[in-house]
Amino acid sequence: LEITCKNQELASFVCATFNHNAIEAKTIQRKNSFVVYIKRSESISAALAYMGAASGVFYFEDSRIVRDISNMANRMENCDIANVKKSTDCASKQLKAIQYIRKMGYFNKMPLRLQTMASMREEYPTSTLDELSEFSDNYFGKPLSKSGISHCLRSLTAYYLEIYTKNKQSENEFEN
Repeated sequence: LEITCKNQELASFVCATFNHNAIEAKTIQRKNSFVVYIKRSESISAALAYMGAASGVFYFEDSRIVRDISNMANRMENCDIANVKKSTDCASKQLKAIQYIRKMGYFNKMPLRLQTMASMREEYPTSTLDELSEFSDNYFGKPLSKSGISHCLRSLTAYYLEIYTKNKQSENEFEN
């Protein structure tokens, strides 16, 4: 909210009046005038009410609510998009790890729990941890929590890294 005044004394008086009524206001000089400005939404609403502009308060608050809802929806959508991307990237890495484990002949050497988790991930390549948790009863004979699914997938990834590292070391030894 900005109020333009012709001289510094009037601007100082307006600013002091707002501040005296717990409405945070400041002044700046622009060209040949002085401007009293209020930044915070709550203070703008309070200033409009103090000046008796009831319809202005309602219009301002309505605009603010619409803007806040729109901003919140955008933040939630951005968060959802980021979560989907993160889940997709993670699932892709898990699938590559499973393919490598199969290719190297270690799949049947894994603990049964990891074999079951790998089979479930292969059948549901784009599913989130929540969704995998829902399907887990069909694979494990009991439902696993989201945390349990995450733990199994981390163990599967650790198993892959162990095999990958061991194979890279033996390749290097063979070359030397």
